[in-house]
Amino acid sequence: TVKTEAEIGREIKEGLTKKLESQLKPIEESYTQLKPHLQKMDLTPELKQVAAQNLLNNELVQVSLTSDAAKMAGNIAEEIQGLKTVDQLKSYRTIVNGRLEKALRAGGEEIPVLQAAKKELNALRDAAIDNQVRATGIGLKNGKAISQGTIDQLKQTDVAYREYKQKLTDLGREAGLGKVGSARQLLEKFKGLSDESLASKVFDLNDINQLRFVKENFPQQFELARRFKLKEIAEKSVDEGLGKNSKFSVEKYLNQLSDKKLNPEAR
Repeated sequence: TVKTEAEIGREIKEGLTKKLESQLKPIEESYTQLKPHLQKMDLTPELKQVAAQNLLNNELVQVSLTSDAAKMAGNIAEEIQGLKTVDQLKSYRTIVNGRLEKALRAGGEEIPVLQAAKKELNALRDAAIDNQVRATGIGLKNGKAISQGTIDQLKQTDVAYREYKQKLTDLGREAGLGKVGSARQLLEKFKGLSDESLASKVFDLNDINQLRFVKENFPQQFELARRFKLKEIAEKSVDEGLGKNSKFSVEKYLNQLSDKKLNPEAR
């Protein structure tokens, strides 16, 4: 059965959504597994003071205590003091990362301060986890192993989530959907597209970077769109006649595939 453009678009939409959801699931499961443990890990006043003071001692802050960067460092140092657990620290670190990403896009003198803040938050997290494990009375060797295991799992999950978010961002850009920050947001933007337009959105022969991205990350959806494009080219290769006189033109078909306007890799 020959599928319509809408049916192809619907299949692509459903396939992309399922794949993104399946990639997010182990990340969410890892964070869920860690959360109850992180909620029980307290941030001591001493550890928070070290992190806050290190940030305030940043060279950029000390150069001008009235600068926007210095004010931001002061605010972050104060906010650090208000955190109670490693779980709260994890959530706050996500906020700081968001500020850093925004600053990197826009440029600005606060970038080094935010980078320093991220570094101090990471150090505070690791120290707090290690401190909590040692406080439980577990043997030194076992305690270090548990502490490092928790830290490693957090880091690996953070890396996986960062790569996942980047894939969402890339897909949103390549499909012409604009900035995308979550699978839910991507799905909502997909819903705003007609099924008929989706195949063309993810398979633009004039955008070789898009073709490479979709082929590498979503090979099944790429193949669906590729077949639809070949079908579209084939339909344009029919010499119009009356009734049974219409016939497929191999010459027209090959001419379209070898179109000089197309990038050789696209052809």
